[in-house]
Amino acid sequence: MGDNYGLMSDLLLKIGGTFLLYLFGGLLLFHIVGGGYLLENNEGLYVIIIILILAFCLNYAFKEYEDDIEKSFKIRKQQALDNVKMEYQEILQKNNDVIEDILKEKNQIGIRNNHFEGIIENYRKEIKELEEKQARVIKDFNKIKDESVQSGENNENLRISLEHIEKEKEWLEKEHAEKVSTLNNKIKKLEEDGVLSNYKFQTIVKEINDIKKEKDLYKNSLLEKSKFFPSLLNIIEEYQALKDQELEDYLRYKKNPSKKGAELVAEQTKKRRVAEHDLKKAVMLTEYYESIAPFLLELKEDLEIPDESILEDYSEEEREDYVTKYISKEEYRKLPSVERNQMALDRFWNKPNKSNWLIGLLYERYVGYLYEREGYDVKYHGAKEGKKDLGRDLICEKGDEILIVQCKHWSQFKTIHEKHVFQLFGTVFQYRYQFKKENKNKKIKAIFYTSTKLSDIARTFAKELEIEVKENIKLDRKYPCIKCNIGRTSEERIYHLPFDQQYDNIVIEPRRGEFYCDTVKEAEEKGFRKAFRYKGVANAA
Repeated sequence: MGDNYGLMSDLLLKIGGTFLLYLFGGLLLFHIVGGGYLLENNEGLYVIIIILILAFCLNYAFKEYEDDIEKSFKIRKQQALDNVKMEYQEILQKNNDVIEDILKEKNQIGIRNNHFEGIIENYRKEIKELEEKQARVIKDFNKIKDESVQSGENNENLRISLEHIEKEKEWLEKEHAEKVSTLNNKIKKLEEDGVLSNYKFQTIVKEINDIKKEKDLYKNSLLEKSKFFPSLLNIIEEYQALKDQELEDYLRYKKNPSKKGAELVAEQTKKRRVAEHDLKKAVMLTEYYESIAPFLLELKEDLEIPDESILEDYSEEEREDYVTKYISKEEYRKLPSVERNQMALDRFWNKPNKSNWLIGLLYERYVGYLYEREGYDVKYHGAKEGKKDLGRDLICEKGDEILIVQCKHWSQFKTIHEKHVFQLFGTVFQYRYQFKKENKNKKIKAIFYTSTKLSDIARTFAKELEIEVKENIKLDRKYPCIKCNIGRTSEERIYHLPFDQQYDNIVIEPRRGEFYCDTVKEAEEKGFRKAFRYKGVANAA
């Protein structure tokens, strides 16, 4: 904004300086050539020369202004590209650190694998030595036994030696079996650890490749972002596909592979990615549209689709009454009109989870009621025109004063920013221009009503643009919202509830005996009946 002010100041200075210079030179030349005669007898020519000089100055100054604008745009574009480059360098540095840590872990896994292989080899040697020792003992035992049988000697010492050797043989066989079993279990565990280490190594290598791909994808996205042609949706989809491929590969190549499971995962993940792509695209488009057209935020609402089956048991006359949306069939037919209509009104106000659109509409009606109470003629422009209201929710007129009012009922935790102030200023400016003949002698003011507060910057701009701000004005749900109207031709007395079809088209004129009231009982005691569904101009009040 400051750059624009500076450029405009330079432009005005150049126009003024150039104009004065050429005007002085032109007048001097004009006197010298004409000798004063042309000045006295040809005033029209004198004016034409001044206009030509002014046109030349303007052309020269605007050319200079365009050059300054182009230089300023190039500088800002270069700054944006420098910022993107710096952001990419930071991401690249972080990825390099991660890759370095993974390579270190890879080297450690290789060292551990070599260590495991050495331990396994030692265990196998030990098993071989035990087997050889057992074979020798068995051989000696059989030899001694054969010799004793051949000699036939009944030597007690020999018998004892044989028994001792037999026990030693049994003990050695048992010890051998236990050690072999223990060593085999250790070898098996080490081999499993080796497989896991190898799988972990392969996983790390895959992660390195994924990180490199992710880095390249992010780099491309930054470059495209700097050119204002983002392709983030395709990048995200490709990234998710890489992640899904990991699960598919695991099912396909695990110890007990599940080919059918892998195919099912591949099919379902593809459908999920398509759905996520469409969702992200819709969200991104919506956010983009809302960023360039802030009034679209007001149109977010939950669509209330009526269930027509609920109305099947009602008669044609009953279906025309909007009260049936808020009470049951039994209540509608059993209760007198005062009770059932008041019950419907109470449920309308107490209904939870009202859409943002409905809350905004109720807020506009409440603010409009406040101005009607002060004697203004109020047009509920936003309620009638909807998306075409141009940000003019209320047009209030009294005497020579016209107020263009914009209403924002937002959460107390949200803040109104300057773009909404600019929108109101723009629509009031266009209203003044569009109706300048009709409102020639009237004062047109802009009023901004909100249930929350403005940011400091928005408040400053509002003050500079002469927009009156009403902050923290809450919706009073107890205000008299029932419109008691008297027909212009039929003189029929009808009251309208906030959910009735023609509510926003009804204008209350107190001088004709029309008024707002709090309860259905008050309306009916004064001779007014409930309005039914609007069927056309012929039946309008």
